[in-house]
Amino acid sequence: MMDWSEQTRIVVTTSRGCEHALAIELAALGFAPLPPDHPEAPRFDAVALDGNLRDAMRINLYSRIGHRVFFELAAFEARSADELYAQTFDLPWELYLRHDRPFRWTSSVADVPGMRDPRFAALRCKDAVADRFVDRLGRRPDSQRQADGAACLHVHWRRTEVHLYLDTTGRPLSMRGYRLNSWLAPVRETLAAAILVEAGFDPLRRRDALLAPMCGSGTFAIEAALMAQNRASGLLREPDSFAFVHLADAPLDVWNDLRNEATAAVRFAPSAWIRATDIEPDAITCTLANARRAGVDRLIYARPCDFRLSALPTPPALVVLNPPYGQRVGSRRALPRLYRALGDWLQFSCANFRTALLLADPALADALTLRPPSRQLPLANGPIDCRLLLYDPHEYAPIPQETQENPAPEEAPQAAATPVSPAPSTATPAADPTP
Repeated sequence: MMDWSEQTRIVVTTSRGCEHALAIELAALGFAPLPPDHPEAPRFDAVALDGNLRDAMRINLYSRIGHRVFFELAAFEARSADELYAQTFDLPWELYLRHDRPFRWTSSVADVPGMRDPRFAALRCKDAVADRFVDRLGRRPDSQRQADGAACLHVHWRRTEVHLYLDTTGRPLSMRGYRLNSWLAPVRETLAAAILVEAGFDPLRRRDALLAPMCGSGTFAIEAALMAQNRASGLLREPDSFAFVHLADAPLDVWNDLRNEATAAVRFAPSAWIRATDIEPDAITCTLANARRAGVDRLIYARPCDFRLSALPTPPALVVLNPPYGQRVGSRRALPRLYRALGDWLQFSCANFRTALLLADPALADALTLRPPSRQLPLANGPIDCRLLLYDPHEYAPIPQETQENPAPEEAPQAAATPVSPAPSTATPAADPTP
């Protein structure tokens, strides 16, 4: 019988640039992540710590920023695919896996001579596991490509160093299940949560408000509402959708206790000020549908309007924006005018708030005509390299008149928050109830 209480190395992956926010989150959960300069810390896109399977379950349940939780089974050296096979075969897979559940291998390979296709490493590991089962039990479990319903395994091979992991997550944690409707170029859920953490958004202790203009699919507002509810993001998924439930002797009683504990901590009716706006009515429809699936539609007030007609909160508050980049969304020629209007609005209307801006083009950042932010962080929004600009209150005060002419906000040119329909909304702002 497998003892899953033993400590091992756990590696939590995330989007490039989100490692710092993930380390903050893991520390808040009571873990001790390896510092970035530790010789055994991952080089990028991940944070490592020591723990047992219960700890891996907790991270899967609570992490808003991680993508996958890898649980290390073995580390060794291999200089060829045959050596990889032999050392993988020697592990007691019949203790880790069930013969009546399928398994799945994935791989990441770098700087291994002669290894042209990283999938070959996964294939050799799959063969080793299957042959081990036949050798020890006279039968083997099936293998499959999809993660759902399978015990998931991962091999990381760099040069001669090999690490074999249980992928305890399966379907990535970013797939919360609420965003079935997507607007143009949505921000991944885990990236949105990381940006909120980097911006210091805290709706529980500091009672921060949140305004998300140009909301698109509503991901920022929904993730903020889940934080306000103190709801673990893993509660949005079915209990058996995580790969660890398919392991041999998986402690499912522990998993049920963790879920019950997380459910008891949820604040279903918090007093939260969360607003989402977009000039496109279809984006608001998308936001509300996603919020309904996430169970937070009563916490988010969303309406279609130009960003400058958004109702403003009382500080402390965070304004978070992912304006068009002109790569997946937006006309390049129209964007400088939009960004100048956005900068004017932030300077004149949002000086009392913190702001988080996700930008992809330095030239567009210049068009904002804002002072340098307190912090800049490189992030990846899918395949697009971006920078997160973080402003403290009053930090983007207007540039002096002798240096820069700034029109009054009501004189700023109207511009669409999403470039699908450049004509701004002319509707009178609706009443904005405050809980």
